[in-house]
Amino acid sequence: MKSLAFNKTSILLIISVIVMAVIGLLYISTISSRKIRNVLLISIDTCRADYLSCYGFKQNTTPNVDALASEGILFENALAPLPYTLPAHCSMLTGTTPQYHGVLDNSLYQLADNNVTLAERLKEKGFLTTAFISSFTLDPIFGIDQGFDVYDTDFEDERNPIGINERMAGDTTALAIKWLEKNKKKKSFLFVHYYDPHYTYNPPEPFASRFRFANTAISKAFFGYAGEIAYTDHCIGLLIQKLKELGLYDSTLIVVTADHGEGLGDHKEPTHGYYIYQSTMHVPLVFKIPGGPQGIRIKSRVGLVDIVPTICSLLGVEIKEPVQGKDLTAYYRSDVPVYPGRHLDCLSLGPTKYKANSLLAVVTDRYKYIQTTRPELYDLEKDPYEKTNIIDLESHRAGIMQDRLRQIIEETPSVSAQNSKVEMDTETLKRLESLGYIGSVVDESFEFDQSKEDPKDIIDYHVLNSTIDVSLLGKDYDNAKKQCLKMISMRPDISLAYAKMAKVLVNTEDYNEAAKYLTKCIELDPEGVYSYINIANLFIQTDEFDKAIEYALKALGVKPDFAEAYYLLNAAYIEKGRYDLVRKNLTDELISNKAYHKAFTCIADKFLETKQIRLAHEYYLISIKLEPDSEYLLNALGWLQAASAIEGIRNPKQAVKYALKACKFSESKKPEVLDTLALAYAANGQFKRSIETAQKAVKIANSEKKAELAGRIQARLELYKAGKTYLDPGLN
Repeated sequence: MKSLAFNKTSILLIISVIVMAVIGLLYISTISSRKIRNVLLISIDTCRADYLSCYGFKQNTTPNVDALASEGILFENALAPLPYTLPAHCSMLTGTTPQYHGVLDNSLYQLADNNVTLAERLKEKGFLTTAFISSFTLDPIFGIDQGFDVYDTDFEDERNPIGINERMAGDTTALAIKWLEKNKKKKSFLFVHYYDPHYTYNPPEPFASRFRFANTAISKAFFGYAGEIAYTDHCIGLLIQKLKELGLYDSTLIVVTADHGEGLGDHKEPTHGYYIYQSTMHVPLVFKIPGGPQGIRIKSRVGLVDIVPTICSLLGVEIKEPVQGKDLTAYYRSDVPVYPGRHLDCLSLGPTKYKANSLLAVVTDRYKYIQTTRPELYDLEKDPYEKTNIIDLESHRAGIMQDRLRQIIEETPSVSAQNSKVEMDTETLKRLESLGYIGSVVDESFEFDQSKEDPKDIIDYHVLNSTIDVSLLGKDYDNAKKQCLKMISMRPDISLAYAKMAKVLVNTEDYNEAAKYLTKCIELDPEGVYSYINIANLFIQTDEFDKAIEYALKALGVKPDFAEAYYLLNAAYIEKGRYDLVRKNLTDELISNKAYHKAFTCIADKFLETKQIRLAHEYYLISIKLEPDSEYLLNALGWLQAASAIEGIRNPKQAVKYALKACKFSESKKPEVLDTLALAYAANGQFKRSIETAQKAVKIANSEKKAELAGRIQARLELYKAGKTYLDPGLN
């Protein structure tokens, strides 16, 4: 009887397992059969997880993200691969780690073409792919736009007080909503990037004051950060509401995440980009899946690299190329450990800019090991804010994790190591610096070198450096000088502070002193090409063209193919009237090199400035062959060929073609471009079209409060009404 009872129990157990398996398969089938028509990926830049109410924040910062989590899956322990916007988004959109895709910093890198983005994968499957971006850090020049049919970064206003090139969440949301209304019948992948929680923290009301007195645990310096997150959540709510109004919500896969967090003073780090503690690496990750599970929380450690393989799994899109990410659907489809023993790695090479050691880490569900000069080990379950380094108590565990980290680094190929590195012009670097990012070269050696300085020992130097750009953009030059001198006294062997001091001195027009500091930069780092560029630029500003030529040539000696050095050399020659030397530098090899299009454009602008109209026209034509879709070049050539009477330049018919193409790219919304088209029509004898176009241009210029421009266009409009065209006196 005992044996019989045992058999019955066994049979019942087997039957129950089979039933559960069938139910599970039916459940999975239900999810996959319920068609996901659209995908919405939302990235909240600089958003640490513990400031969202669904992750335990004491105040209600994120009711809309909370609602999505209640209808889907919240991953409690998602990890960013590194604390930088560009490379983290590269991982988010490719499913690969930074070491694999090759983008290791915000400056001097781009996502190479041999990487495959989520947009490319979904576009191949018939999705309309669109992105609305809120920061220059993700500009198309960094290669992150691969696969997108529309990649909108058309924001012009700089946000005070530190001049960040960004678009506020409300503006980005309005554009996304307008796009949804227009494309509601199309199968689409929409990527929306919000930037508001990034420093500085200036949310609009009522979010600016909502948390000021609500939680005394929040430092007074950071209550605005909670307000920025609440404001962004509000905008996400508007986007979700529009999906519901359009009947798209139930068929849209929605993913909400962040690229990295924010230090907010933890471990003395005010912002991000230096350490890899949880304050900057622990990010939110929420999936709302049509027909999927609701209200599930997953404790296992996952990463941003998992987003692409998970979305592709849900859509049935096969991934053939190597990815380091995992399919997270397995977590809610199984009660047993899905990826037992999984180790995620993360890194920061930021400290190497100061000649310090890198920070390389490996993380399990419970522990984090950080490899640096003085290695660290933390029990994240007991010590989530990493206050106590237990490496001396757990040296054996640390050794095992160190070996695993070494194995991950050795086994992960870098498929884009060479193609991901790019030279950037000083204008681009200045824009990145205004965002708080240091435009210096990082050390990519990934060596376990314990002879270099520990990043923990120079955090004060890093924090001081981070404040100088804020002082500069606030025009607090006296304070900026004091900060630079303090940095120099702390580390006289690093060129960075001397370069910053030179920048301060240029702003105060003390050019002689600025040149001395730049010379010191070259002395400390003779291979640093940007020091030569900066001093060449300085000498052009002070009309010392021979010195500018000297340093531009030195820059080319360090890096022969550096386009900006080529431009500065020729700009100095133009100022000296040595047009023969400019022509001598124009080789067939350069004419076919796309990287030089901006240099040729700048040379054309310089020729125009010096009234060398034929040469300007020649260089614009060279540049547009390299960049045929440049709105600026199309507009410039349209104007030149319509407003000049010089033989060989004037070509009204071609001017109309250039101007029409420029208007197409600007969606006929820019008065300057419409002005060119109106002129081209008039030069071509099409006065009716000319008048209509000029009237539209005047109207837009007035609406944008560009009174001077509107006046100039109006004056030309009167000529068109009289059947006359306009010749620009500066071009004849």
